[in-house]
Amino acid sequence: MKTPSFDKIKELAEKEFLKTRLGIAHLLSAWAKNDIENTLEHLLNGTGIENKDLIQVLEPLILNPQPEDFKLVTLCLIDNQSSTVTGADLFETISKNPTFRICRILFQGGLDFKQLIINLNDLHLEPMGIAGHLDDINPEAAYLGKYTRNLNQLAKDGIFNDLIGREMEVKAITNIMLRRKKCNVILTGLPGIGKTVLVRLLAKKILDGDISDSLKETIILELDIPGVVAGTMYRGQFEERMKKILDAVIGLDQRVILFMDEIHMIIGAGSAKNVNTDGANILKPYLTDRKFSVIGATTTDEYHQYILKDKAFTRRFEQYPVNEPDTELTNRIVRFQAQVLSKYHGVEISDEIIKNAIELTAQHIPNRCQPDKAIDLLDISCASTVKGRHTTLTENRLLSECARITGRDIEYLSSQNKNRLLNLETKINAELIGQKESVSRVCDTIIYRRLGVGSLERPLGVFMLSGKSGIGKTTFAALLARHFYGTPDALLYLDMAEYNEPYSYSKLVGAAPGYVGHDRNPGKLIQWMRDHGSGVILFDEIEKAHPDICQSLLGLLDNGRITSSGGDTLDAKQYIIIATTNAVTEKQLNRNQIGFGKSSSQQIRIKPMLLDYFSNEFLNRFDEILLFNSLGPEELKRIIALRIKETEARFLKKNIVLNVNPDQIYHFLLNKLNLAGFDARGVNKILERELLLPISRAIIKEQDTSNIEVLIDEEFYADTSIKINRIKGHNSTGENIRRVDKC
Repeated sequence: MKTPSFDKIKELAEKEFLKTRLGIAHLLSAWAKNDIENTLEHLLNGTGIENKDLIQVLEPLILNPQPEDFKLVTLCLIDNQSSTVTGADLFETISKNPTFRICRILFQGGLDFKQLIINLNDLHLEPMGIAGHLDDINPEAAYLGKYTRNLNQLAKDGIFNDLIGREMEVKAITNIMLRRKKCNVILTGLPGIGKTVLVRLLAKKILDGDISDSLKETIILELDIPGVVAGTMYRGQFEERMKKILDAVIGLDQRVILFMDEIHMIIGAGSAKNVNTDGANILKPYLTDRKFSVIGATTTDEYHQYILKDKAFTRRFEQYPVNEPDTELTNRIVRFQAQVLSKYHGVEISDEIIKNAIELTAQHIPNRCQPDKAIDLLDISCASTVKGRHTTLTENRLLSECARITGRDIEYLSSQNKNRLLNLETKINAELIGQKESVSRVCDTIIYRRLGVGSLERPLGVFMLSGKSGIGKTTFAALLARHFYGTPDALLYLDMAEYNEPYSYSKLVGAAPGYVGHDRNPGKLIQWMRDHGSGVILFDEIEKAHPDICQSLLGLLDNGRITSSGGDTLDAKQYIIIATTNAVTEKQLNRNQIGFGKSSSQQIRIKPMLLDYFSNEFLNRFDEILLFNSLGPEELKRIIALRIKETEARFLKKNIVLNVNPDQIYHFLLNKLNLAGFDARGVNKILERELLLPISRAIIKEQDTSNIEVLIDEEFYADTSIKINRIKGHNSTGENIRRVDKC
């Protein structure tokens, strides 16, 4: 029994929910209310839920729709890419996306997803061979109708007509299929890179006859692995089902390519304790048959995590890494998918917006793949546009959604906002005292790289900051994250004292294959880069790291690329990389006449002193090696004023007015700072101990702290401790009440 078409269900939903944007819940609810031919009732048979239950369960999603409810419908249309999308396809898309909230709600409502998958398999169209129905070729092949799809027939139906060829990759797969031995291939790559599309394009080439003669009569069957596993609760059920499928394939009179998407799922599937009969071991003997080949597809991580563990299984396959399509092909794919999105959302998408979506995702989401990430950005932006009751997708809407996805400031994402770049140096100098020259050189490098006139094969900036402790090196990295990327969360802080052993590199990129934790912990640096498409990476006190780790970072510093232990290469071209070091001592600086107040030409001589700690090869990777100035009395005075201003702002949030004269208190704090080494870190400690602690004690004695003004006694600097006059605010009659206490 065939389920109604998507267009029919959409028509019912439009009548049911007038002038409402239709999400997945609207469509299913309308179908359930108008199930005239009982097709939905048949599909839900045995799942523990009926039509009336489905309507009730979906009501909260209809009353409060979320963007993901609309995205599911879009995913269904994109996956099928034809006018023959049916109601069953809606449920199939739901079952393939278990993280969406509709799955949780249906499960809580009593739906048995295992039985639903079985029912969906029963509704699948019977596969078609080139010479007709498969069951006409071999009676046993009728069993394939439940668990496979014939990609040749789908290509014949025109479903793959809109796919754009990737000639080089398809040719490479074809060459593997023509081998005498080892004619099986596993396609690996990041999610969304186009592994499944390559197999569909191969089916299209077979249909068109644009392929080697020995493959012209080949049938490509796509195996539904979740469907094969579903419902096999008892020992032997899975093995029996798997063997029947493989025997039916071998029994066909034509050569067959069995396509297994998510092939890693057969590793361990159906196995029991002390019995090694999983799907991989069942498949192995069949791989020697010349009439039978397998194309598998999985992500690179899952390939290393699951498949490589079975060496006997791995050696029967050729691994073929799939890379992103080039720029021209990406543009063509995204433009086609934009037409699908425009039709569904009812939103106009201009060519300029499509171009911007590709550029934004390429620049700011580097660790996901095109064209998937550009299509996702367009989809969510269209959904947001419709929610705002507009019909045209604008650049501001696109930037806003990209900012939400990346967690970056919208001004950072906009290439048109040059004022932000020009004001970067001023904003940092307002908070980082005494390092104007270093700040200027860093900002200059970042600006010309950000505008695209610098090297495109390097990060936005790679800097080494040298100087004594407590003069602002780490603070500089934090300020860059906040003012350039728009959020303090854009900073990854790595204390290199924790990486003083050669094996510590695994903490950054993950344990190597064969070591404990290889398949669980990707490494701190790799995980952060996957979660953040851009930001500041700070290697603090890098001289404390093992020399082998510094050498391992050469690729990251030089060409903005780093490889995880799983083999994935991550792009770091939108990152700023900073290494700090306290390696050069004050004695060395004095001996070389370098330090506070010296010229920039003298500061360049810092590099020879660093050669005692780092290799020349390592130091040459940095755009700038900068010596931070030591802080003199004037700089300390400005830092004190800045910290007091910050303190006043914090007190004001608690309705406490703090009135402190920085010039007045400076002389008192200067004597205390001698003990702390005249650095910014000492300023914070002295301020807390000598000013904030006495003030806090005085305030806590007050019964009513709703409005208090704190004045410092004029004689506070004469003693070793300060004196505070506390003045309480006005009473209800407007009369002044003054009380003075000595602390």
